[in-house]
Amino acid sequence: MRFYDKNSWKKKIDPAFDKPIKTYLKYLREIEHLPNDGQVTFQDEFIELISKNPNLLADYNNEFKIEMLQFNKNIGLVTEHESELLLNTINTIDEYNRLLRGLQKEGSRITISQFPMLLKITSQMHSLIKLAEKLPEEESKQYYANKINVFIKDIRTKHFFQFQKDFESILLSIFIRVSFNGIDESNEKSAIKEDTEHLKNPIVINKLMGFLFSTISQISYQKDMRELLNNVEKGDDKSLFKAITIDKTLTSYEPVKNRIIQAQASGDKEFLNKLGKATAKSPLESFGQHGKTYAVLKLFWNIELYKLNNQELYYFLKSCGLKPPAYQDAFDKFMQRHIK
Repeated sequence: MRFYDKNSWKKKIDPAFDKPIKTYLKYLREIEHLPNDGQVTFQDEFIELISKNPNLLADYNNEFKIEMLQFNKNIGLVTEHESELLLNTINTIDEYNRLLRGLQKEGSRITISQFPMLLKITSQMHSLIKLAEKLPEEESKQYYANKINVFIKDIRTKHFFQFQKDFESILLSIFIRVSFNGIDESNEKSAIKEDTEHLKNPIVINKLMGFLFSTISQISYQKDMRELLNNVEKGDDKSLFKAITIDKTLTSYEPVKNRIIQAQASGDKEFLNKLGKATAKSPLESFGQHGKTYAVLKLFWNIELYKLNNQELYYFLKSCGLKPPAYQDAFDKFMQRHIK
C-alpha cells in the first residue's frame, strides 16, 4: 500500500496555517450554539448604532482586503502602523504593476526614474518580514521570510517582474496570521471595558453584523449572502426567502421591495405566504451537512488554501478538526460545485 504523508500540505503553505482555521472553527461552533431563534442580543448602548444602518447590503459588497484591513484595525487586532503597511504595500504593488504593463506595451524597460518605486517596494517587503516575525512559530517566520526574499530577488534582477496572485496571497496570509494571533491572545486575557470601545463605531458594528449574517448563510445554505442577493436580483424567489430568513432588514432592499409590491399588486398569495414564513423562520433552524467546511474554504481559499491539491486540502481540513465530504469522489464533487 502506498504511504501518503498527511502533513504534506506544510510544504506548500504556512506550516501553522491550521491555527487561524481552528480559531475560526471555534467561532462557527459558537454560532451553532446560539439560541434557536438565531437573534443576536446587544447591550442597549449598541442598539441605536445598529439601527442607524439597517440595510447591511453594503457590508456584503466590500472587497475582502480593504474591508478586513480597516475592520481589524478598528477592533484593535492590528495597529495603525501595521494596517497602513499592508494597505500601502497593496497600493504600491498595484501602482507598480500598472506602470509595468504600460512599459511592456511601449516596449520600454525599467529606467532609473522608476528606482524610487522599486526601493519603496523593497523597503515595504522588509517591513513585512519584520511583521511576520511577530508570529510565535519559527517555521512560519522562515516560510514568509523565504517567500518575500524570493520576490525581492526577482524584482531586483528581472526587467519585467510582475507581481502575481502568489504575492498578494502571502501578504494577506501574514495579515490573517497576525490578526488571528491577536484574537488568540485576547481570548487568553480577561475582558476589560476598553475591549468594547471599538464597537461604538457604527461602521464596526455593522461589519460585525454583516459578517455574522454571511457566516450563518454559509453554514446553513452553503452559499454566502452576496451569492443569495445576486440570485435575488435575477428573480430567484428561493434565494430571496433564504436571505430574508437571515437578514430581516432586506425587506427595504430595492429588488426585494419591488418583488413584494409586484406580489401584492397581482394578488400572489403563495409568494406572500412563503415570505411571511421565511420572515418568521429561525435563521439557525438547520445547518448544511458540510456548512463549516464551506465557510472555512470561502474565507481562506484565496489566501493560502488554493495552493493545495484536493488530497492535501482534504487532510489539512481533517487536521483542523473538520469532517469534510468523504475523499475522493464526494470531496472532489464538493470542491467543483462550491469552490473551484
